[in-house]
Amino acid sequence: MTARALVLCTAALLVAATPLTAGASILPIYIEDNHAGTFYWLARHVDLDQPCTLVHFDAHSDASGIFDSDKIRNALRNVTSEQARQTLLDRWRSKGTVQCFNWIEPLMPAPIAKVIWVPAERLSPEEIRKRTQEATALLDGHLEAAPRKSGSFLGSYAVMDLENLEKHIDPSQPLIVTIDLDYFAGLPAAQQEKAFA
Repeated sequence: MTARALVLCTAALLVAATPLTAGASILPIYIEDNHAGTFYWLARHVDLDQPCTLVHFDAHSDASGIFDSDKIRNALRNVTSEQARQTLLDRWRSKGTVQCFNWIEPLMPAPIAKVIWVPAERLSPEEIRKRTQEATALLDGHLEAAPRKSGSFLGSYAVMDLENLEKHIDPSQPLIVTIDLDYFAGLPAAQQEKAFA
């Protein structure tokens, strides 16, 4: 099985097995050219108070925090209607309020209660430790200057490789799975063609 097929199959199986989609007649799939769009789609279509686990296949953590992100979390929840939320999201999108490198943090701690970042098929324990440290430093980077109401997200962001991912999935927790094609960028050139065949 190619690397691309393995990741896509894993993602599909993870989502299909989640309680959020169990028995559902529709499994939403959203495709966009960057993860900033993922934020706007999730903010519009996911229950903001339903805790989920985000499985994030990406070469980058996308864990940068947004200064005073409580304003975003509060504004998302304090709208008078779905149309008002859409208007708010459209305004933020046109201003670039949320970017592809910081889209996760304003969705934490709900609806995203836990993030499992999968940057590669295989990682050594040292690589996992280093990437976790880097990602959580970004995620909590503004806490001293602009503390968030929910505090640190240190315990809510994990790094895992594809080989060990399934062991870290809580089958009772709904899942959101995102795949950035740069996840495959680390493949040697000789394997890239096979992975996308």
